[in-house]
Amino acid sequence: MARKALVLDSGDDLTKLVVEALADNGYTIHLISNEYRGKEFIKYPVYIHTIKSETYEALVDRIGLEDVETALFISPNDSLNMSLAKLCRSRGVPRVVVTLRNQAAEEEAEKYGIVTVSASQCILGRLYRLLNLKYTRITPLRGDFGLLEMFVTADSRPLGRSLAEIEESYGVKAALIRNDEIITSPDAVAQEGDYLMAMGPLEALRDLSS
Repeated sequence: MARKALVLDSGDDLTKLVVEALADNGYTIHLISNEYRGKEFIKYPVYIHTIKSETYEALVDRIGLEDVETALFISPNDSLNMSLAKLCRSRGVPRVVVTLRNQAAEEEAEKYGIVTVSASQCILGRLYRLLNLKYTRITPLRGDFGLLEMFVTADSRPLGRSLAEIEESYGVKAALIRNDEIITSPDAVAQEGDYLMAMGPLEALRDLSS
């Protein structure tokens, strides 16, 4: 049976990346968004829920929370995020995550057992770590040449290997993104929670990310 996640749309590309990662990790996603945005997610196992005459709280009740494993409220509206997060916690959703922009709201969230992600952090990377999600994407560029984007987890091949070792072993050019900093030093070692970017032959990229 698919895992169920509830997501409040951020209104930007963050939602697309989160939905893609959740889908790749076996989730069915119930996305609170609008009809126009909903068309962007048709290739994923996503149910789109839009606000019409009802309130957000009534919409959440209609979706049903009894089998929601994870709820993510990542809109730019702290008040809305917190309101829905508290509702989910009161209904027994085991893991509720919100993005917030002020410390007072973060302290309030802690009292309810809500996990907070500061908007000043690398939100996507923090969500991946919190939810233990795997994320890998290979984009063909030209011919047999492509770009690999992957989130380094505890069982990833690059973990513990230097960029120099990765480049020599796979014949690629690689870099790490850590805490919003791009790292290209050959001696830099891939750590859990890093993003690895690599360019090279598609076959080598598939091998590196497998």
